[in-house]
Amino acid sequence: LLYRRISPAKKGLGKKPALGSAPAAKKKKGEEEDTDSPLKPNDKKNQRFKDESGLKLLKWNFKVPRQEYSDQLQELMEPVCSPALFTKLFHADFKQHNEALKTLISIIPTHLPEIKQSLDLLLKWISLRFFDTNTSVLLASLDWLSKCFAALREDGYLLIEQEATAFMPYLVTKLGDSKEPVRKSVQSLFNELCYIYPSSRTFHHLSEGLKTKNSRQRTGVLEMETKLILENGIGVCQPSPKKASSL
Repeated sequence: LLYRRISPAKKGLGKKPALGSAPAAKKKKGEEEDTDSPLKPNDKKNQRFKDESGLKLLKWNFKVPRQEYSDQLQELMEPVCSPALFTKLFHADFKQHNEALKTLISIIPTHLPEIKQSLDLLLKWISLRFFDTNTSVLLASLDWLSKCFAALREDGYLLIEQEATAFMPYLVTKLGDSKEPVRKSVQSLFNELCYIYPSSRTFHHLSEGLKTKNSRQRTGVLEMETKLILENGIGVCQPSPKKASSL
């Protein structure tokens, strides 16, 4: 597998519920603020992979996520999140999603072990945000990915295939986003991914993004693939240069 060769240089009143939202929990009178660690240690990641492979969990693969996907994600994330973070993650109000992302960004330096233990779940939650219409949440999600990838790279962590497939097919679609700041952020993320995930696998996911009628997305994919070939050689083309060129 090829890696990059270059060195590092609830509902809101009157609001439509966002995908994956849960009813807002009413705060009881006199209830103290949640002081739990936002993310809790857990050792269930491998079991989640086995359950999804064995079809005990829904396979995270869709064109547009149905509610059952977000319902399942809520069930899996509730045990690993503090009540305060969980409420924000699955709130109907997009402003609470932004607050959740602020928390997730702030704990990267202090809770990286917990982030790695629940990375598959966090990446799935991020992938749902790609289907929201609020630009501020989308940009904040991309910012969290960038900061998280930088921390993982420094830690020497490499993405597991199940973690990559949890979000990368949906990240590819954002290369065709109508907003230039979004496209630029996504392009930057693909550059960063090469340090924590094989370039050949990244090329494969990008190639799947060519199967679209969105001309802007196809152009963005081809630009990223060209960059990968220039930096890694023709061997980065997967499953083979000939098959890749036929897409």
